[in-house]
Amino acid sequence: MSRFKFIAGFALLCGLTSVSQAQTYVIERVSGKVAITAGGQVVQPAAGVKFSAPAEITTSAEGRLRIASDSAALNVAPNSSVVIPVAASTWLERVQHRLGQVLFSVKPRAPDSFHVETPYLVAVVKGTTFSVVVGEHAAEVALI
Repeated sequence: MSRFKFIAGFALLCGLTSVSQAQTYVIERVSGKVAITAGGQVVQPAAGVKFSAPAEITTSAEGRLRIASDSAALNVAPNSSVVIPVAASTWLERVQHRLGQVLFSVKPRAPDSFHVETPYLVAVVKGTTFSVVVGEHAAEVALI
C-alpha cells in the first residue's frame, strides 16, 4: 500500500510541475503589414482571429496590432517584435519584447504577475497600463 501511495504521489508531483498554460489571444485591431506565427503556423492577422502561445509577432513600418487575452491587452506599434511563450504555470504570464514599442494594459491580477522581458530590463506588474520601448541599445518603461 505504501508503495502505491509513493508512486501516486510522485506521479501527481510530476504532473503538477510540468503543467503549462497556452494563453489564448484575440486580434482586436490590425492595420498595415503584421506577421504572426503561433505554434509554428502562420496566423492570418484579421480582427476576431484567435491564436495561442507560443507566438511571435512582427510589425512593419506601417503595421499596428491590438491583441487581448483574459488578463491583458497589447497595442503593438510599427517596427516592433514580440514573442509570447507558453506560460510555465497558471500564475505567470510573460511577454518577450525584442524591439519597438508596445502599450500594455494589464488587468489587476493579485497574487499573479505579468512580466515583460526585454534585452535590457524586466517589468513585473500586477495590474496597470504602461508602455515599453525597446531600442538598439536601451529600453524604457513609462507608466500611463
